[in-house]
Amino acid sequence: MKVEAYGSLTRRQEDLFRLGYYYKSLAAVTLLTTTDALTFKARASQNVDGHVLASSSLKVVGSKVTFTPKRRTDGLQQYTLEYTPNADLKLKGELKTKQTATSRTADSTVAVEYRQPTYALKLAVTDPNLGVRLSGTTEKDGRGVGVDGTFDVALQRFATYNLALWTTEARHSLVFKHNGSDKAAYSLGDFLFSYYNEASTSIRLGALVKYSYPRKDTSIEFGGDYRYDEKTVLRGKVNSLGLLGLGMTRNLNEYLRIGLAAQFDVKKVKASNVSDYHFGLRLDFTT
Repeated sequence: MKVEAYGSLTRRQEDLFRLGYYYKSLAAVTLLTTTDALTFKARASQNVDGHVLASSSLKVVGSKVTFTPKRRTDGLQQYTLEYTPNADLKLKGELKTKQTATSRTADSTVAVEYRQPTYALKLAVTDPNLGVRLSGTTEKDGRGVGVDGTFDVALQRFATYNLALWTTEARHSLVFKHNGSDKAAYSLGDFLFSYYNEASTSIRLGALVKYSYPRKDTSIEFGGDYRYDEKTVLRGKVNSLGLLGLGMTRNLNEYLRIGLAAQFDVKKVKASNVSDYHFGLRLDFTT
Protein backbone atom coordinates (compact mmCIF):
# COMPACT_ATOMS: atom_id res chain seq x y z
CA MET A 1 0.00 0.00 0.00
CA LYS A 2 1.38 3.38 -1.04
CA VAL A 3 1.81 6.14 1.49
CA GLU A 4 -0.84 8.87 1.30
CA ALA A 5 -0.09 12.41 0.19
CA TYR A 6 -0.33 15.02 2.96
CA GLY A 7 -3.69 16.34 1.80
CA SER A 8 -5.23 12.85 1.87
CA LEU A 9 -4.12 11.69 5.33
CA THR A 10 -7.54 12.23 6.94
CA ARG A 11 -9.73 11.96 3.84
CA ARG A 12 -11.46 8.77 4.97
CA GLN A 13 -12.43 10.39 8.29
CA GLU A 14 -13.53 13.63 6.63
CA ASP A 15 -15.62 11.81 4.02
CA LEU A 16 -17.29 9.81 6.78
CA PHE A 17 -18.59 13.06 8.34
CA ARG A 18 -19.26 14.90 5.07
CA LEU A 19 -20.62 12.60 2.38
CA GLY A 20 -24.27 11.62 2.41
CA TYR A 21 -25.55 14.53 4.53
CA TYR A 22 -27.73 16.56 2.16
CA TYR A 23 -29.68 18.67 4.66
CA LYS A 24 -28.23 21.92 3.29
CA SER A 25 -30.11 21.20 0.06
CA LEU A 26 -33.89 21.17 0.10
CA ALA A 27 -33.68 19.23 -3.15
CA ALA A 28 -30.81 18.20 -5.40
CA VAL A 29 -30.61 16.27 -8.66
CA THR A 30 -27.39 14.90 -10.15
CA LEU A 31 -26.90 13.38 -13.61
CA LEU A 32 -23.76 11.35 -14.29
CA THR A 33 -22.82 9.87 -17.65
CA THR A 34 -19.59 7.88 -17.98
CA THR A 35 -17.66 6.19 -20.78
CA ASP A 36 -14.05 5.00 -20.89
CA ALA A 37 -12.77 8.41 -22.00
CA LEU A 38 -15.52 10.85 -20.97
CA THR A 39 -17.41 11.65 -17.77
CA PHE A 40 -20.17 14.26 -17.81
CA LYS A 41 -21.75 15.45 -14.57
CA ALA A 42 -24.57 17.96 -14.13
CA ARG A 43 -26.10 18.99 -10.83
CA ALA A 44 -28.87 21.34 -9.74
CA SER A 45 -29.88 22.05 -6.16
CA GLN A 46 -32.15 24.33 -4.19
CA ASN A 47 -31.11 25.19 -0.65
CA VAL A 48 -33.36 25.89 2.31
CA ASP A 49 -33.40 29.61 1.45
CA GLY A 50 -34.76 28.95 -2.03
CA HIS A 51 -31.51 29.70 -3.88
CA VAL A 52 -30.92 27.51 -6.92
CA LEU A 53 -27.40 26.54 -7.95
CA ALA A 54 -26.49 24.47 -11.01
CA SER A 55 -23.14 23.17 -12.23
CA SER A 56 -21.73 21.01 -14.99
CA SER A 57 -18.35 19.39 -15.57
CA LEU A 58 -16.73 17.26 -18.24
CA LYS A 59 -13.77 14.97 -17.62
CA VAL A 60 -11.81 13.94 -20.71
CA VAL A 61 -9.29 11.14 -20.13
CA GLY A 62 -6.45 10.43 -22.53
CA SER A 63 -3.49 8.08 -22.32
CA LYS A 64 -1.40 10.65 -20.43
CA VAL A 65 -3.53 13.78 -20.14
CA THR A 66 -6.79 14.43 -18.27
CA PHE A 67 -8.74 17.67 -18.79
CA THR A 68 -11.64 18.72 -16.55
CA PRO A 69 -13.58 21.97 -17.13
CA LYS A 70 -16.29 22.99 -14.65
CA ARG A 71 -18.84 25.81 -14.69
CA ARG A 72 -21.43 26.96 -12.14
CA THR A 73 -24.34 29.36 -12.42
CA ASP A 74 -22.88 31.57 -9.66
CA GLY A 75 -20.01 32.47 -11.98
CA LEU A 76 -17.42 29.92 -10.89
CA GLN A 77 -15.14 28.68 -13.67
CA GLN A 78 -12.54 26.01 -13.00
CA TYR A 79 -10.22 24.18 -15.38
CA THR A 80 -7.88 21.34 -14.42
CA LEU A 81 -5.23 19.74 -16.62
CA GLU A 82 -3.35 16.67 -15.35
CA TYR A 83 -0.36 15.05 -17.01
CA THR A 84 0.87 11.58 -16.06
CA PRO A 85 3.85 10.52 -18.18
CA ASN A 86 3.96 6.93 -16.92
CA ALA A 87 1.25 4.36 -16.32
CA ASP A 88 2.54 3.62 -12.78
CA LEU A 89 1.36 7.11 -11.62
CA LYS A 90 4.61 7.82 -9.77
CA LEU A 91 4.93 11.28 -11.33
CA LYS A 92 2.03 13.62 -12.00
CA GLY A 93 1.79 17.25 -13.06
CA GLU A 94 -1.25 19.47 -12.63
CA LEU A 95 -2.36 22.91 -13.79
CA LYS A 96 -5.51 24.35 -12.20
CA THR A 97 -7.18 27.72 -12.73
CA LYS A 98 -10.19 28.99 -10.81
CA GLN A 99 -12.15 32.22 -11.13
CA THR A 100 -15.32 33.41 -9.42
CA ALA A 101 -17.82 36.07 -10.47
CA THR A 102 -16.34 38.58 -8.01
CA SER A 103 -12.63 38.02 -8.77
CA ARG A 104 -10.89 40.07 -11.45
CA THR A 105 -8.16 37.53 -12.09
CA ALA A 106 -8.03 33.76 -11.94
CA ASP A 107 -6.25 31.89 -9.17
CA SER A 108 -3.78 29.47 -10.73
CA THR A 109 -1.79 26.57 -9.32
CA VAL A 110 0.96 24.55 -10.95
CA ALA A 111 1.87 21.38 -9.06
CA VAL A 112 4.17 18.38 -9.43
CA GLU A 113 3.67 15.24 -7.34
CA TYR A 114 5.97 12.23 -7.03
CA ARG A 115 5.11 9.02 -5.19
CA GLN A 116 6.92 5.91 -4.07
CA PRO A 117 5.65 3.09 -1.83
CA THR A 118 7.29 4.66 1.26
CA TYR A 119 7.11 8.40 0.56
CA ALA A 120 5.26 11.10 -1.37
CA LEU A 121 6.42 14.60 -2.34
CA LYS A 122 4.54 17.56 -3.78
CA LEU A 123 5.59 21.02 -4.96
CA ALA A 124 3.01 23.65 -5.92
CA VAL A 125 3.27 27.29 -7.01
CA THR A 126 0.26 29.61 -6.71
CA ASP A 127 -0.56 32.88 -8.48
CA PRO A 128 -1.51 35.79 -8.27
CA ASN A 129 -0.73 35.64 -4.53
CA LEU A 130 2.67 34.15 -5.24
CA GLY A 131 3.39 31.28 -2.90
CA VAL A 132 5.35 28.03 -2.93
CA ARG A 133 3.84 25.04 -1.16
CA LEU A 134 5.99 22.07 -0.18
CA SER A 135 4.66 18.88 1.36
CA GLY A 136 6.04 15.44 2.01
CA THR A 137 5.04 12.25 3.78
CA THR A 138 6.89 9.07 4.64
CA GLU A 139 5.78 5.86 6.29
CA LYS A 140 7.35 2.66 7.58
CA ASP A 141 5.61 -0.29 9.24
CA GLY A 142 2.40 1.64 9.58
CA ARG A 143 3.98 4.67 11.30
CA GLY A 144 4.33 7.93 9.41
CA VAL A 145 5.27 11.58 9.54
CA GLY A 146 4.40 14.43 7.21
CA VAL A 147 5.17 18.12 6.82
CA ASP A 148 3.40 20.78 4.80
CA GLY A 149 4.04 24.49 4.43
CA THR A 150 3.39 27.44 2.13
CA PHE A 151 6.06 30.11 1.69
CA ASP A 152 4.55 33.53 0.94
CA VAL A 153 6.91 35.39 -1.40
CA ALA A 154 5.47 38.82 -0.53
CA LEU A 155 5.79 38.24 3.24
CA GLN A 156 9.12 36.42 2.91
CA ARG A 157 7.98 33.83 5.47
CA PHE A 158 5.89 30.70 5.77
CA ALA A 159 2.19 31.56 5.84
CA THR A 160 1.21 27.98 6.79
CA TYR A 161 3.28 25.43 8.70
CA ASN A 162 1.74 22.05 9.34
CA LEU A 163 2.88 18.74 10.84
CA ALA A 164 1.26 15.29 10.88
CA LEU A 165 2.00 12.04 12.72
CA TRP A 166 -0.01 8.88 12.22
CA THR A 167 -0.31 5.17 12.73
CA THR A 168 -2.34 3.09 10.32
CA GLU A 169 -3.35 -0.45 9.52
CA ALA A 170 -5.65 -1.94 6.93
CA ARG A 171 -8.85 -1.26 8.89
CA HIS A 172 -8.06 1.65 11.18
CA SER A 173 -5.90 4.74 11.47
CA LEU A 174 -5.10 7.43 14.03
CA VAL A 175 -3.80 10.79 12.79
CA PHE A 176 -2.47 13.78 14.74
CA LYS A 177 -2.10 17.11 12.95
CA HIS A 178 -0.96 20.60 13.82
CA ASN A 179 -2.08 23.38 11.46
CA GLY A 180 -0.41 26.77 11.88
CA SER A 181 -1.49 29.80 9.86
CA ASP A 182 -0.54 32.92 11.84
CA LYS A 183 1.04 35.25 9.27
CA ALA A 184 2.23 37.78 11.86
CA ALA A 185 4.35 35.46 14.00
CA TYR A 186 5.10 31.75 14.21
CA SER A 187 2.87 30.30 16.91
CA LEU A 188 0.82 27.26 17.81
CA GLY A 189 -2.39 26.86 15.82
CA ASP A 190 -5.03 24.12 15.64
CA PHE A 191 -4.46 20.57 16.89
CA LEU A 192 -6.48 17.80 15.26
CA PHE A 193 -6.86 14.19 16.39
CA SER A 194 -8.81 11.93 14.05
CA TYR A 195 -9.64 8.24 14.28
CA TYR A 196 -11.05 5.93 11.61
CA ASN A 197 -12.08 2.31 12.09
CA GLU A 198 -13.66 -0.25 9.78
CA ALA A 199 -15.26 -2.31 12.54
CA SER A 200 -16.59 -4.82 10.01
CA THR A 201 -17.39 -5.10 6.33
CA SER A 202 -20.62 -3.16 6.95
CA ILE A 203 -19.74 -0.73 9.78
CA ARG A 204 -17.35 2.25 9.72
CA LEU A 205 -16.72 4.53 12.70
CA GLY A 206 -14.85 7.79 13.11
CA ALA A 207 -14.02 10.50 15.62
CA LEU A 208 -12.59 14.02 15.29
CA VAL A 209 -11.23 16.12 18.15
CA LYS A 210 -10.05 19.65 17.37
CA TYR A 211 -8.40 22.04 19.80
CA SER A 212 -7.70 25.64 18.78
CA TYR A 213 -4.78 27.01 20.77
CA PRO A 214 -5.41 30.69 19.83
CA ARG A 215 -9.11 30.53 20.76
CA LYS A 216 -8.70 27.99 23.58
CA ASP A 217 -11.75 25.96 22.50
CA THR A 218 -12.36 22.30 21.73
CA SER A 219 -14.79 20.62 19.34
CA ILE A 220 -15.60 16.91 19.19
CA GLU A 221 -17.48 14.88 16.60
CA PHE A 222 -18.42 11.20 16.43
CA GLY A 223 -20.07 9.35 13.59
CA GLY A 224 -20.28 6.36 11.35
CA ASP A 225 -22.22 4.53 8.71
CA TYR A 226 -23.82 1.11 8.43
CA ARG A 227 -24.36 -0.80 5.20
CA TYR A 228 -27.78 -2.29 5.87
CA ASP A 229 -27.77 -4.26 2.65
CA GLU A 230 -26.26 -4.08 -0.83
CA LYS A 231 -28.50 -1.13 -1.73
CA THR A 232 -28.84 0.85 1.50
CA VAL A 233 -26.41 2.82 3.68
CA LEU A 234 -27.46 4.44 6.98
CA ARG A 235 -25.43 7.30 8.51
CA GLY A 236 -25.28 9.19 11.77
CA LYS A 237 -23.09 11.75 13.51
CA VAL A 238 -23.19 14.07 16.51
CA ASN A 239 -20.90 16.87 17.65
CA SER A 240 -20.15 18.79 20.82
CA LEU A 241 -22.46 21.65 19.73
CA GLY A 242 -25.41 19.30 20.07
CA LEU A 243 -26.05 18.89 16.34
CA LEU A 244 -27.28 15.45 15.34
CA GLY A 245 -27.08 14.43 11.67
CA LEU A 246 -28.86 11.45 10.12
CA GLY A 247 -28.69 10.24 6.55
CA MET A 248 -29.70 7.40 4.27
CA THR A 249 -28.86 6.56 0.67
CA ARG A 250 -30.49 3.77 -1.31
CA ASN A 251 -29.91 2.52 -4.83
CA LEU A 252 -33.40 2.12 -6.27
CA ASN A 253 -31.94 0.53 -9.40
CA GLU A 254 -28.73 0.61 -11.42
CA TYR A 255 -29.54 4.12 -12.71
CA LEU A 256 -31.13 5.92 -9.76
CA ARG A 257 -30.03 6.57 -6.17
CA ILE A 258 -32.02 8.52 -3.58
CA GLY A 259 -30.57 10.26 -0.54
CA LEU A 260 -32.38 11.59 2.54
CA ALA A 261 -30.76 13.56 5.36
CA ALA A 262 -31.78 15.57 8.40
CA GLN A 263 -30.05 17.64 11.06
CA PHE A 264 -31.41 18.44 14.52
CA ASP A 265 -30.21 20.64 17.35
CA VAL A 266 -30.73 18.24 20.26
CA LYS A 267 -30.60 21.14 22.72
CA LYS A 268 -33.82 22.47 21.19
CA VAL A 269 -35.70 19.19 20.97
CA LYS A 270 -38.75 19.21 23.24
CA ALA A 271 -41.34 16.61 24.01
CA SER A 272 -43.94 18.42 21.91
CA ASN A 273 -41.89 19.60 18.91
CA VAL A 274 -38.50 20.09 17.25
CA SER A 275 -37.76 23.79 16.79
CA ASP A 276 -34.43 23.71 14.92
CA TYR A 277 -33.96 21.22 12.11
CA HIS A 278 -32.98 20.90 8.44
CA PHE A 279 -34.07 18.31 5.91
CA GLY A 280 -32.68 17.43 2.50
CA LEU A 281 -33.43 15.24 -0.49
CA ARG A 282 -31.12 14.21 -3.33
CA LEU A 283 -31.59 12.15 -6.48
CA ASP A 284 -28.61 10.83 -8.46
CA PHE A 285 -29.12 9.57 -12.02
CA THR A 286 -26.32 7.54 -13.62
CA THR A 287 -26.27 6.44 -17.23
